[in-house]
Amino acid sequence: MYIGPEHELLVYHKYKIIKENQNRIATVDRYRQQIKAYLDCESVANRVPNLRYSNKEISRLFELYYDKCSTTKPKVITKREGLGFESGALAGVTFSKLSFKGYHFEYLTERQHTTSVRPTVGLFLNIVIPRTNKNLIVANELTYSSYQISDRYQTNVNPENFTITDFTFGLSHLRLNNLIRYRITRGNAFLYGNVGISNGFVVSENNRYVATTHFYTDVHVDEDKALATRKHDQGFVIGIGAGIRKLGFEARFENSNGNSDYFSVTSNVKRVALHVYYRF
Repeated sequence: MYIGPEHELLVYHKYKIIKENQNRIATVDRYRQQIKAYLDCESVANRVPNLRYSNKEISRLFELYYDKCSTTKPKVITKREGLGFESGALAGVTFSKLSFKGYHFEYLTERQHTTSVRPTVGLFLNIVIPRTNKNLIVANELTYSSYQISDRYQTNVNPENFTITDFTFGLSHLRLNNLIRYRITRGNAFLYGNVGISNGFVVSENNRYVATTHFYTDVHVDEDKALATRKHDQGFVIGIGAGIRKLGFEARFENSNGNSDYFSVTSNVKRVALHVYYRF
């Protein structure tokens, strides 16, 4: 650190001295005498002997000098910037497209399933990284979303031997989204893009199938889960948004590995979400 029009260095050094196998610390702290001579004010002189060599403490001493001892004021006072926080709520709609690959579950793997359209709600807490002009943000969201598909699938051996399968597969998730966001602000308006990961945890499911087999005059009905599921899935998220003041809008794409718990059947869920954000 420097003071004065000639940019005089505030001298502070610490030396480690090893003598007779003993470690000692020697300190050169001439900065206290330099500051005392430079400020030359009784109101701050009693604070100098205990003054630590830190940006924060020396800045406070100068602010006290301008307040107590000077008729002029500093042109600039730079405040140390800490983490910033933004919280709020979001709502929107999510379009989910499910696909399955594998065998033994033809009613899932052999069909092109319709897109599930469901609402999404949630809360967010953003961390604004300091010294980035509020451009770099770590966005954290907790959302509730769901999807559901229902269909009928028929397999035929011959006109007298066939199976009709009616199934419903729907899951509801709490999703934790962690994103890196870069935001550009112009006046009250802003534009941003973000990328990150999403972790989903199943909170409820509507998951069943009914297979009715006709073998000539015999009819056999079998009921079970449409697909055994695991409770966690993970996805990749990318999105772009814009807004003004406290209101924001975002379009987002997510690709996750779904919730199939079978080795023989892999699942995939592609989501397109449209969100409205309100910052508290």
